[in-house]
Formats: sequence, C-alpha cells, structure tokens
Amino acid sequence: MAKKCGIQTPDGYFDSLQSRLVSIAETAPSVRKVGFARKVAPYFAYAASLVAAVLLGSFILRKTAVPEEEYSAWEENLVAEVLMSADPYALIFDSETVNP
Repeated sequence: MAKKCGIQTPDGYFDSLQSRLVSIAETAPSVRKVGFARKVAPYFAYAASLVAAVLLGSFILRKTAVPEEEYSAWEENLVAEVLMSADPYALIFDSETVNP
C-alpha cells in the first residue's frame, strides 16, 4: 500500500507552471545597482571596530599599569638574591625526588 503525503496540487498546476514563471520573471523589477558606499560600509565597520578595540585595550593597559617608580632598587636586589641563592632543582622538583 502506497503512502500518501496529504498534500495535493490543483489539476493542471504543473502544465502551466513554466509559462507562469516566465511571466513573473519578465514583470519582476530589474536589479538595482549597489552603490560604492554600500559595498565598502562593512569594511569601514570592521576597521572602526578594530581601531576601537585597540584604543580600548591601550586605555585599559595604561590605567592598570603600575608605574615604574613604585619598584625600588631594594626590592629588585631582594628578588635577585632570592633567585640566585635558591636551588634551581628545588623550584621544579620535590626535595625528596632530588635527594633520595
């Protein structure tokens, strides 16, 4: 038994379909030319968003950056001494694994 889809077309629908499509195509309005501004508008929007992102990023970095004057020479020397006196293997490995 064949299944029916439930959708029916009117009698003679496909007989005159091609002539109706041709008449619709002939009466359709012609395609308008797209202006230069409409063609380049997405590229300008992309460029503007890139510039905005760079400016916003640089603004945030400038506001959150710590000025160099806040670091004293004493702090730099302290960090250098700690790094030089530290065992490099102790920074990576557990002391039990280095010296069994």
